[in-house]
Amino acid sequence: MKIYKYLLLGFLVFAGISCEDQLELEPQQSVSTDAAFETLKDFENAVLGMYEGMQDQLYYGRNYPALGDASSDYFKIPDGACARLTVFYTMALNPINTTGGGWERMYNVISRSNNIINRIDGLSTATEAERNQVKGEALFVRALVHFDLVRQFAQDYNFTSDQSHLGVPYVEATEIGEPARNTVREVKTNVLRDLNEAESLMGNTTSQEAD
Repeated sequence: MKIYKYLLLGFLVFAGISCEDQLELEPQQSVSTDAAFETLKDFENAVLGMYEGMQDQLYYGRNYPALGDASSDYFKIPDGACARLTVFYTMALNPINTTGGGWERMYNVISRSNNIINRIDGLSTATEAERNQVKGEALFVRALVHFDLVRQFAQDYNFTSDQSHLGVPYVEATEIGEPARNTVREVKTNVLRDLNEAESLMGNTTSQEAD
């Protein structure tokens, strides 16, 4: 009778381990963020993905370079033409048509840059120069996108004498929720900090040219 008890106990332990292993499998259709950053090539590909995000039609690929003109009196948009910019031309802006496009895309690029910045220092298989180049490029992009955001979604820099009016959230880590907005002065301080660090880290070539 004891033998059956031991066999049953062994079976339950084995089944528990097996089930635990099955529940910890990587998704078949995607890769976890940590698994995506294991080699220098992974980080270099992530840098390319960061730049690719900036080409989106709702960012530098179309909308962002045209917003200044579209919201001015420099030209007229005929009815039915350039419909995607009409809300800026007519100044018919609301939280949905302003933040649902460019805002989302730009913070997506920032998220990509943060994934690089917050992981590259731990890559022991790369040289210091290689890590610095990758991190420097990501820091530069993070600063640039926040600068673009605060120019589009905040009042002019001198709207208050001490620049204490609200700007945009300066996001430095991937987070879920609604981060608080920094003041325009805080955004400027963080942009300059990231740019200065980027300049100190980068060489005269891109991470791709350094191969």
